[in-house]
Amino acid sequence: MHKKLFLILFILILSGCASKNFDMAKMTAELPGPAVYRDPRTIEEIEALKPQLKFPIKLAVTQPFQEGRWGAETNWSPEELNIIESWGGALKETGFASEIVILPTPFSTDCSFKNYYQCVQEQYQKLAARFQADALLVISTINEVNAYPNAFAVLDLTIIGCYIVPAHHVNSHTILEGALIDNRNEYLYAFQRSHSEVRHVSPLAYSNEDKAAKQSREAALRTFGDKMIAEVKKYSDGKPQ
Repeated sequence: MHKKLFLILFILILSGCASKNFDMAKMTAELPGPAVYRDPRTIEEIEALKPQLKFPIKLAVTQPFQEGRWGAETNWSPEELNIIESWGGALKETGFASEIVILPTPFSTDCSFKNYYQCVQEQYQKLAARFQADALLVISTINEVNAYPNAFAVLDLTIIGCYIVPAHHVNSHTILEGALIDNRNEYLYAFQRSHSEVRHVSPLAYSNEDKAAKQSREAALRTFGDKMIAEVKKYSDGKPQ
């Protein structure tokens, strides 16, 4: 009887051992897009927009437009705030920005589901104006986690196996993209996208999906910052482009 039960449990564990790849096309399609991606203006009206900023500028950064593990309402974590604030020194060196301000979440609840992202971006632009910011960096992100056991997970049936046998995989992938626009006329100055994936194998007692997701998102944010700073160096002469 005990052997039969053990065999059944072993088969059930093996059935969940297959690694799942992230569906990048699906994640990209679900990446939330602010109004800058859903511009109601015509092509002619968009092409008529002209750069007008004088550098260095004051740059405002939104809280994340996001989907996936955190839902749509979570703000930057303290660690992520530190990463964003660390961009300040490099942006000053490029001559692009003299100051960064990370905006709080807008408090208005007037945004309907149909035009949610456009409405929220407009509220961020109003907040940026309150902070006397010249430009707005709108950031969107999505994160997914795949967790599955390997064949050694059968040893979880013992107490000691839960603590010493690396039988559980946790993989997390983050896509992050951002558009840097003039807060007044919405002229697009820069756009970047970054990906980051972390993989962990650990005993059941130490398997942590939130930790993997957090590390993936922070790594994507660092990469995004490096790429965005490199892109805006073209404005280092202090003249509108």
